This record gives sequence, structure tokens and C-alpha cells, in this order.
Amino acid sequence: MRVRNTTKLFVGLATFAKGRDLLELFNDSQGGASGWIGGRANDQSEFLFNATLELSEAGYTEIEIEDVQEIRDISKAYEFDQHLGKNMEDWEPGKHSVWGSLYPFSSNEYPQ
Repeated sequence: MRVRNTTKLFVGLATFAKGRDLLELFNDSQGGASGWIGGRANDQSEFLFNATLELSEAGYTEIEIEDVQEIRDISKAYEFDQHLGKNMEDWEPGKHSVWGSLYPFSSNEYPQ
């Protein structure tokens, strides 16, 4: 008996505060970023849980993921963000989500 793979692809617009910034992506004047994030999951709830968890594990806080959409194939990710599409083609082993381009904002624009 064959088991069907039910994993789906999702994208969502993430916004988050710098928090502890364990990946050291931000300078002192930056308070956080926004950008598209993609993920593999069985449903939207699982995508949101996994993406939020992975951002949280990197030290980021005040995480919001909006405009979540299921996409049929990775080529659709390029319509949201070129960097996201590339990262979805070259998935990091063990990760449930990948980032697209991040657009930092100043610490004055986002409360910490």
C-alpha cells in the first residue's frame, strides 16, 4: 500500500521584532523586519506553528504572519519574492520554513 504525501506548500507575510537576534541579522538601529516566508505543512495551522516556532528559536519576538496562501508548486513562490522562490528550491535540511528577502525597519518603527 502506498502512502500519499499530503504535505502542502504555503507562503505568508511575516513581521517580527529583533528580540535576541541569535542569527545577528540586524544592526543596533534596526528593530525587526518583514518579508515573505514559505513552508511545508499538512495545513495552514501547521505552517503557522512551524514558521512561528522557527522564527522564535532564532530569537525573534512579536511574530505575526499574515496573508497566508497555499501554493501549488515552488515556481509560484517567485511571484511573491525571488529570494523566497530560490530558497524554496534549495530547502535547508531539517527546516520546515524558509525566508525570502527581509526588509528591516528602524527600532523607532517597532516597539521592543
